[in-house]
Amino acid sequence: MRLLQRNNERAPPPHSGIPETLPRLTAMIRGIGDPLVAAYARAYLCRPLLTEMTDRCKKLGNK
Repeated sequence: MRLLQRNNERAPPPHSGIPETLPRLTAMIRGIGDPLVAAYARAYLCRPLLTEMTDRCKKLGNK
């Protein structure tokens, strides 16, 4: 954070880049050979995906 303040730059929003990275991450998860690890990775990925979809619905005016 100090480095960003020195360069007079603002930190990116907490959810920036999620729409661009989700397809890449899901493709990587498909390549995980251990089923237990793959299931954990999918579950771990659901939280930012749910947040992103909720934000999109709010922008569209849906509840």
